[in-house]
Amino acid sequence: SGDAAGKPLTPGEIEDRAQAWVEKNPHEANRVKLAVYFGLILFFLGLGFLIYSEVSTVLVVRELDLQLESGLPMHQDLEERAGRWARGLHSSVRPLLSLGGLG
Repeated sequence: SGDAAGKPLTPGEIEDRAQAWVEKNPHEANRVKLAVYFGLILFFLGLGFLIYSEVSTVLVVRELDLQLESGLPMHQDLEERAGRWARGLHSSVRPLLSLGGLG
């Protein structure tokens, strides 16, 4: 965190030190790269699942609202999807995922 005189490092000095570390420790640098790539893959998978969950929830709730507004009996397909949504993983985990997505 700075040189011996206590001055902060410039971006160029930080880059030079990082490059020297990479050249001195190539195996550790590869492990760091692998961890970053693995983390990015997990992040994008989680983001995809979150978006899918949110969109499917909005679509089910919208269809339920339209069905209730029309006053017609509920279609079996909609009834099954609403039942899975209300009793399943979506209803218990979705609020936590939504809040986690905001953080």
